[in-house]
Amino acid sequence: MLIRICPAFLLFLASACGLDTRGTWFPWGDADTDAPQDTQEGDIAVEGDLPDFEIPETCGDANLDDGEECDDGNGTDGDGCDVTCRFSCHGDPDCTDGEPCNGMEWCDAAMHRCMGGEILSPGTPCDDGQFCTVASECDGAGLCVGAGYRCDDGLICTRDDCDEEADTCDNGLAADRCLIDGACYNVGDLNPVNECMECRPDVGINAWTLAPDRKSCLDPSTVPGLCCGGVCRPAARCCTDADCLTACTGEATACNLISSTTCSSQLDCAPTSGSGCYGTHLSCASIGLDGDACGHCWNGCSWDSSGCTGTAGSCTAYTSSTDCYHCGCLWGAYSICSGSARPCSSFTDEPSCGGQAGCSWGGGTCGGDFLCH
Repeated sequence: MLIRICPAFLLFLASACGLDTRGTWFPWGDADTDAPQDTQEGDIAVEGDLPDFEIPETCGDANLDDGEECDDGNGTDGDGCDVTCRFSCHGDPDCTDGEPCNGMEWCDAAMHRCMGGEILSPGTPCDDGQFCTVASECDGAGLCVGAGYRCDDGLICTRDDCDEEADTCDNGLAADRCLIDGACYNVGDLNPVNECMECRPDVGINAWTLAPDRKSCLDPSTVPGLCCGGVCRPAARCCTDADCLTACTGEATACNLISSTTCSSQLDCAPTSGSGCYGTHLSCASIGLDGDACGHCWNGCSWDSSGCTGTAGSCTAYTSSTDCYHCGCLWGAYSICSGSARPCSSFTDEPSCGGQAGCSWGGGTCGGDFLCH
């Protein structure tokens, strides 16, 4: 009679006799003993490996039936025969738990059980698999413990957060901070070389922002002044409401109110000669302009209980010598300034603006030198 002895039984005997069976395993059911084997959770798609299997209905009855590697009749995994009626391990690779500090696990080929390794000494370098730790070491209890922090970029205004899930560092700028030319600043900090520029994260985090106009400052020579368009103007200097731009403003004097001697210097005015009423009209409220005289000065004057009021018109409007004389004008040959005065806003430089009667450069708020008025 031919007696068939199971190879697994021979390995069991070898282990019982004190022989080292680690790394030795029997490839139950595999066609190629050199091919990777099934794990207890199922198949991996490798050449030479058997296809996945279905758990037989008879699994767990303590009888080895077709399709079962083992059947110990209990519901415990890891005891050599798992609840799927497959061996707990076939080789050492099935036993690795991924923890480097508790030694190298191995498979007892005779018992098909994973055996623990020797715990490494405290301080042994290891890799805990974490992105956000450095200088990992074994703690002597089988665990790999990481320490340190690898995301510090050396800037006090950045978050220096470590994202373990994304395996990356987040060095974004903290709230209310600016990072300008590699240096950190708090909101409201001034440019070290220009007090009229400040850190304004709401406007920009990587560049200086112009301070508000008329903000107090010290210019480079430490003279007190006011900010104007990002520049500190010393002493009692300021800028206009139009962002420091000067302009020619005011109400141009009418040509007919300008003397004939200065008429030619007023753009759009021209000297005119003729005969009739000319000169400078008295104001309606002039002393001595009684009701009769006020009535003659019909071009703008009127009489009421308060006297002669209104705004006198041009002398040239009167066509009789009586009206002309009553209003303080002269009758006869004349030379006057006529035409329509050019608006002050039409002048774009200070010399031409300053030469026009009624116009001023700087609008009366800030002069051409930005001196406050």
